[in-house]
Amino acid sequence: MANRIFDTNKLEKLLQSQWTEFLDKPQLIRAVLEYARDEDYRVLKQTDIPSRQFKVTITKFAIQKPLQFEAWVEFTVPKDEGVVIGTHVLILSLDGEMELKETYGTHFLPEAP
Repeated sequence: MANRIFDTNKLEKLLQSQWTEFLDKPQLIRAVLEYARDEDYRVLKQTDIPSRQFKVTITKFAIQKPLQFEAWVEFTVPKDEGVVIGTHVLILSLDGEMELKETYGTHFLPEAP
């Protein structure tokens, strides 16, 4: 019978808090922007749209088998005249490869008052 040597929940929290130490931040940001540009989103027109400020946060970093992680990258990016708020679900392998698994989000566009 195998004994567990570390707590996977604590490992996930550590990876979430320290991702800038081991991921190539410029490459991740570039990928987030490219994926956001290329995806189709549900469009929501409203008078007041969220801030067009760029933001990227990793909210999940779970161990997957075999030797992979699933990372949820939440983002806010300007797109066209509005802003997209969403999540990219990425698969990261221990050899450094990254693959987009899914994208969720909403494209907020301004509507004339």
